[in-house]
Formats: sequence, structure tokens, C-alpha cells
Amino acid sequence: MAAQRTITIAKPQVIEYRNGHSSRDEGLPLGNGHFGGMVFHPPGRLVFVLNHYDVYYRTLGMYARDKQGEVFGERDLPPFQLEKVEKDALEAKDTPGIIYNEVLHPSMRDEYGVIRTGNSHVVAGEITLQLREGADIADRTLTLDILTGTISFVIKSDDGVTRLEARVLPDRAVACLDLTISGRPWVETIDLSMPSIRGRAVRHGAGRTDNDTSWVTGAFHGDDESPEQGDASFQFVLAGQAGGWASESTVGEAQVRVSAPDKEGTFHWLTTVATEYDGPDLASLAEKRLQAIGKALPQEKDTHS
Repeated sequence: MAAQRTITIAKPQVIEYRNGHSSRDEGLPLGNGHFGGMVFHPPGRLVFVLNHYDVYYRTLGMYARDKQGEVFGERDLPPFQLEKVEKDALEAKDTPGIIYNEVLHPSMRDEYGVIRTGNSHVVAGEITLQLREGADIADRTLTLDILTGTISFVIKSDDGVTRLEARVLPDRAVACLDLTISGRPWVETIDLSMPSIRGRAVRHGAGRTDNDTSWVTGAFHGDDESPEQGDASFQFVLAGQAGGWASESTVGEAQVRVSAPDKEGTFHWLTTVATEYDGPDLASLAEKRLQAIGKALPQEKDTHS
């Protein structure tokens, strides 16, 4: 018999899903403002949909970085006029649906851009924990601690307990997943994938390095770019690395499936996104970043407390 589903706010800073599945629209946020995503729990899986500032905004050339990779700019847009914004805001105060980007201060627009037009955004990839058979009838809790920016996922039964704690490191495009297993392990595989995006052509690739770093890549053109105009596609990579267990992997066209630990203990999985603004040879660059973070992991985690 399946456990009863509840959704509660246990404390003012905690959101908790207990014994229930969740969709993308019910996902919990994880990130540091530059790199992160949403976490949700469909049947048999725990999914992290991840994105990176440069990947998300690169689809709209009007406020993506310029060719030198330095400036966030706007083209063919009217100048910011404070008096007009104040007047529009007062007139619209009782009307739902005021467009937020019309009331942003110019300094915010210079750094973060403004969404005015464009097609579907590209995500930087997904991390999916495939759960073992029987997980959906075990006792499950998915929790967001808003103050610490930590997401935890616990599966508990008479056979064993698996606890996952996930956070994005501050000022770094790195997510850390700590996995603690007691008794039967409930996670079967960890998948990296590059999903297809409706309305936008994204070229995919996948692989694994000699040092056991798994990666998937994406490449696409922004709204104002095309190969016919001689524009090069924008390149990025999502990479992951296991810590504490000898993993095996299967590489597909746009996915790498990595075996999860099958024994008791505490393990970690690191994930990062690198873009062409970070430098050439993205898979190697991402691997070196993960290796450096892995060596300093205890110190990095302490910065959140």
C-alpha cells in the first residue's frame, strides 16, 4: 500500500513534499543566480533541469554577450526613462500583468538583460537519478531549505535508507550531490542528458573521458544568427564526475548513463556547465574544474553554513 501524500511547510524556511510525485511546474529551485535549475520527482526518478546564464540568454542576441564575450548590451531598444516608468507603474498598479522588464533599472538591465522577443530558450542539460523498483511505494521526502539553499531527498524503507543532499556552490558553476546509503541503495543510475528543445535546433553530443568524467554537449545559433550569415554556433558542455565509487557508463547520442553506488557509504557527484566563453576544449576544462572542486570539497561545502 502506497504511503499517504502530503505537501507541508514544516518551518517558515522549509518546503516539503512527502510521499508524492511532482512535475516540472512544481519543481524546487536550486542555484546561485548564475547556475542552477529546478528539481522535481516524477514517478521512478529525481530530475535536475539545469541551466547557466550564458546558455539561457544566448538565444536572444539583443542581450547576450557580444562577440568578445564581455558586454551585455541591448540593440534597437528605446532609452530608459524614469518618469515614463513611474507614470506607467502608477497607471497599472491595479491592473494584473504589468511587464516587469519595463520597470527594471538600467543597471540591472545592463547586467541581466531584458526579455522582449525570441523563441524557446535552451537548457544546459538534465541530471536524472533513476530509482530502483519499489521506490515509489517507499517513504519519500523531497525538501527545500530556503535559508541554506539546500535540497534533500530521502527514501526510507525497512530494507534501507538513501539520503541525497544537493546544493550549488557559491560563485561557482558547480552543483554538488552528496549521496548517503544505509542498507539497500535506492538509486540505480545517474543520467546526464541534453533534451530536445521545441522550436530550436540544438546539435548534441556525448562522451566520457579517460578520467571518468561524463559529458554531454550542445551547440545552437541565437535568434539573430545563422550559418548562412557565417555565424559560428554557440558551444557548451554539461559534465559530471563520480566521487567515492567506481562507476560504469553507457554513452548514447545525447546521454550518458552512469551506474550509481551499490554499497553502503557516503558518495558525491559533481556537475558543472562550461561555455565557449570559458575557453576552448570544454570537456577538458570542465573535467579540470570538477577535479579541483573534488579535492577541496569539504572546504567548499563549509562556505554554505
